Amino acid sequence: MTLKTKPSGKGASLRRAALAAALAGALAGCATVPNPRDPYEGFNRAVFRFNDAIDENAL
Repeated sequence: MTLKTKPSGKGASLRRAALAAALAGALAGCATVPNPRDPYEGFNRAVFRFNDAIDENAL
């Protein structure tokens, strides 16, 4: 009876790399994206218009 040892060499390294890539891909697939809507967009646009008007009239 013989005992198997841990695989070593190029094949094992390739399998580990493939497993790591698959795991990274699976984890990236679960990532959520933040909400692209800016809750202060209206306020920011009003401030920009005000600043733009001041710049044009004062300068």
